[in-house]
Amino acid sequence: MKPEAPLKIGLEIHMQMKGEKLFCRCLTDNGTVKKFTVWRRLRVVTGEMGRSDRAAIYEGERNRSFMYEVTDNSCLVELDEEPPGNLNRKALETALLVSMGMQAEIRDAIQVMRKIVLDGSNTSGFQRTTLVSGNGKVESATGDVGITSVCIEEDSARKISDDSGTVTYSLDRLGIPLLEVATEPDIRNADHAVEIARKIGFLVKETLMLRKGPDAIRQDVNMSMGYGRVEIKGVSKISQIRDVIAYEVSRQKGVARAMETLDDRIPGIYPEISVQDITELEHLKKSRMIVDSIRKGNRVVSGKLPGLAGLLKKGDFRIGREIADVIKAYGNGGMMHSDEFPGYGMDMKDAGEIAGLLGCGEEDAFFIITGRPGKNDEIGRIITERIRKLKELDLSETRGPRENGETYFLRPLPGGERMYPETDLPVIVLDSGYLMELRERIPRGEGKFVAEFSSENQISVQDASTIIEKEMLDQFHNLKEATGDSRMAARLLLQVIPELSRKSGKNVNYSDIVRLAGLCRNQGWAKFAIENAVGILFSSGKSPEEIVDMEEAKPLSGTELRDIITKLASHGEINRKNVIFTLKKNVKRPFDPTEAISLTNQ
Repeated sequence: MKPEAPLKIGLEIHMQMKGEKLFCRCLTDNGTVKKFTVWRRLRVVTGEMGRSDRAAIYEGERNRSFMYEVTDNSCLVELDEEPPGNLNRKALETALLVSMGMQAEIRDAIQVMRKIVLDGSNTSGFQRTTLVSGNGKVESATGDVGITSVCIEEDSARKISDDSGTVTYSLDRLGIPLLEVATEPDIRNADHAVEIARKIGFLVKETLMLRKGPDAIRQDVNMSMGYGRVEIKGVSKISQIRDVIAYEVSRQKGVARAMETLDDRIPGIYPEISVQDITELEHLKKSRMIVDSIRKGNRVVSGKLPGLAGLLKKGDFRIGREIADVIKAYGNGGMMHSDEFPGYGMDMKDAGEIAGLLGCGEEDAFFIITGRPGKNDEIGRIITERIRKLKELDLSETRGPRENGETYFLRPLPGGERMYPETDLPVIVLDSGYLMELRERIPRGEGKFVAEFSSENQISVQDASTIIEKEMLDQFHNLKEATGDSRMAARLLLQVIPELSRKSGKNVNYSDIVRLAGLCRNQGWAKFAIENAVGILFSSGKSPEEIVDMEEAKPLSGTELRDIITKLASHGEINRKNVIFTLKKNVKRPFDPTEAISLTNQ
């Protein structure tokens, strides 16, 4: 049995950039209108060295077809019906700035490559990617982490559904510029991984090019415990990095212990799995799930799993899930097994009858699978290969994350055979003068950026950190320009607007708020009047232009306020303690609270 090695962790951080797509001028933030659909099949081709990639072979064996929804932010480039346009220079500039922020060595020339991808997420069967820099580092109190590479690539299509051998994708995401930063396996633990992911993400935020959206940042977690590299693909939340690492450590330890028991029971190479059709077995009629599947035209197959009794689902042994995930990935139905009995409407007597039919001994388990007819040999091969791989403690593969932090089998790890040069695009030679100009704008990193942002705008460090962390820099700068006041912009952004949204249950377009703030400033209105106007925007549904013309939006002048206070005081209705309350009760228009208190004191 292989000994467990110290945990090694590396990250690949993928961050979408806003603006235009990577190889066409379609906008990244459109894509709400579906225009038509197209259907495609993809086939395995060899890489530059004449060999086929194992991940591509696996996808080819799944024999799936693909449907693509063409959207209003996609064109013939996304459909692979037109050669790509020139590389998005703004995206390249962002990659260069981030590279400089990580002290990476920038390439003299940028050459776009094709990376074979056959899961349907690219209409062409490949993804365009280019190496920008490498050999950098991210500094950390826990320990510095090396940067293997900084790349730009086109994002994949967005999966909508996966059903009955046909996968449907939307082209709204395909081609969005994606910055990929890959680290060395220098990360020491899950907390360190989160820290490094935050630091890398912050460098991109500082460039103001990070696109907003639910999938704008995705992390791939690479880890090894001595049983091969596992790539956990597409972790959407930084906080989830801890969960998937903890789960994967537990899973691999459980597999190692289960395989130690299996080695004792069955030394050497695991035997071939034989599969037989048991659709007509009377005991199966007790299971509503199986009966429903048979009515849909599926067949029921079963087979003996030598030596696996008690290892499929017992305590932290979950070898049944290891097998079931791969079965599902190849398009077969769900799997049930003997460690789950009694269950699915059947009892232990039924399990005994099935075990006897299959010739199971005391240490043997069995499985039951429902699926399309005629796949017995394929199912037997898949299960045999999976168990042999586990028995060798070769756990290397690509896995996906679930919301609860668990992971599941996606496909084999890709190899180097999937890369070859892109012949439709020229090599970009980087000018030294251009690079020198960029060095004046190198991202400073979280600590320096927050401190400088706070000082420049005369706002608290906490407010500065919140604005940056929540990716509100664009909104802040727009509001600052509209109001002419950075502190007011921060207050509107972090306090006033969230509170109005919470109370009203509405989300008002930021562009309307910015326009309204600018109109109020042009009228010479003070902060209190602008805040009041924003409140009317949330409550009335009127346009900014209509609001500034409303009588109740116009602030009281000093003279008007003095006259009202004098009148109320003559009737004994107002004093220092109730001045604000009384004015709000008697006056519909906004007023300056500080001025009102001062006038009352006089």
